[in-house]
Amino acid sequence: MTRRPASRLHSFLRLALSASWLTLALLASCVAQEPYEPAGSAGSASAKAGSGSGGLKLTEPEGASSGAGGDESVEPSVVVDCRSSEECAPPLPYCSATLGRCVECESKRNCDGTGRAYCEPRTSRCVRCLANTQCTPAAPYCATTIGDCVECLSSENCGSAGLVCDRDIFHCVPSCKSNADCAASPSTPFCDPERNLCVACVSDEGCPATAAHCALETKTCVKCSSDEHCATPVPRCDVKQHACVECLSSRDCQPGVSCVAGACANPR
Repeated sequence: MTRRPASRLHSFLRLALSASWLTLALLASCVAQEPYEPAGSAGSASAKAGSGSGGLKLTEPEGASSGAGGDESVEPSVVVDCRSSEECAPPLPYCSATLGRCVECESKRNCDGTGRAYCEPRTSRCVRCLANTQCTPAAPYCATTIGDCVECLSSENCGSAGLVCDRDIFHCVPSCKSNADCAASPSTPFCDPERNLCVACVSDEGCPATAAHCALETKTCVKCSSDEHCATPVPRCDVKQHACVECLSSRDCQPGVSCVAGACANPR
């Protein structure tokens, strides 16, 4: 009878000792793990440092790696052709911080002496008008696409019957229904069925060798409408001017050289 309490006490001590060892093992496991760090803590933020920043970023040369991990989720850099006006030259002598490229003007005073009195704020180029109120009765409408005062913007501006507005040259011209109606105009011998006016071409077949391609948006014969029509040393097509040029941006030039007015020049 005297041994039973001791036996129970011994069993209780062994159970308590086992629980202590289990507690120690769990504590050791927790210490071995990385310390917990909330998502908004300083340590978490440091892991993301450099993943993004405000303002313009200079574009790396083509083919340059975007990073050791090749993370495709990183936003592409903004193309910057110039950093200051010292890198620009006439006819684009000013560096636009907004556009990141050389431009013709940044304010109206930059257009003094050009015969085009206003600086178009979106394109930073000198123009003759920004609104109809700046035009004359002979050419009462401002064509903002070219920044000039013109005779018409639509056929409604032409008034008399039989005239339509050629929106490529902004002039009122006779309308047509077939090529026969254009026979009296050698420079525009084809009738454009979409606009019912005489045009220079409706396909490449109507163009001379010196301007062998028909720009379908304007129905005029041009030297190029894509890079396929150009070759070295002027491999790029300036689709606004429809002319083959050496470069369209500084990325087309050798490292350290700027693209100015379609030519690689003015080393940085």
